[in-house]
Amino acid sequence: MAGAGRASLRAWSWIAVGLFIGAVADVLYLYAEARSDYVQGGLLDALWPAGALVVAMGAWRQPVEVYAPGQEGWRRLSVAISFGLLALAVEIYATSLQ
Repeated sequence: MAGAGRASLRAWSWIAVGLFIGAVADVLYLYAEARSDYVQGGLLDALWPAGALVVAMGAWRQPVEVYAPGQEGWRRLSVAISFGLLALAVEIYATSLQ
């Protein structure tokens, strides 16, 4: 994401706003439910799909082509493979303690 620039930041901003809308809807729902004022089918219920729609709009944005010279081939794969093997070793160790 660091090399993608503003185009990637815009997509992540849409996603963040959508998640924020969902969080606001959750807080308002909990407040209304605690006061026993929640009415099903009200305006509050529209916030959850609205937040999901905003997240979808952020995910729908065109990907940004980023070329990182020198990060190709086995060098790039070796990092992913090493962390995968490390996770597997931790899992095996954890099951052997039981």
